[in-house]
Amino acid sequence: MKIAKNIFTMICDDVREEKGNKLSLMGLYEKEYIVSHIPLIIPRICLIIMLSETKEILNKVHITLKSPKSEPISINFDKLAKVEKGKDSRVIVYLSPFKINGTGEA
Repeated sequence: MKIAKNIFTMICDDVREEKGNKLSLMGLYEKEYIVSHIPLIIPRICLIIMLSETKEILNKVHITLKSPKSEPISINFDKLAKVEKGKDSRVIVYLSPFKINGTGEA
């Protein structure tokens, strides 16, 4: 079951939380990421997961990140601020360092 009406993920080098509940995204990635060699270690990568109109009350989230030639990375957020049904929310994940082991979809 999908937990929100829309789920949108952006990937960037850094996320800065500004005054007024705003985010500044640094080094926003395109759909495809081209590297000069593999394997490659990126010092930090950030995922911004935006949820619109949640379909249930959220107080925890499980994220699985899959990339080629790597074991999946599982992340549990068990103590989120409670998000009421129908509200918008966002989860920001920092992965540091992040290793790219192969080519293909992630």
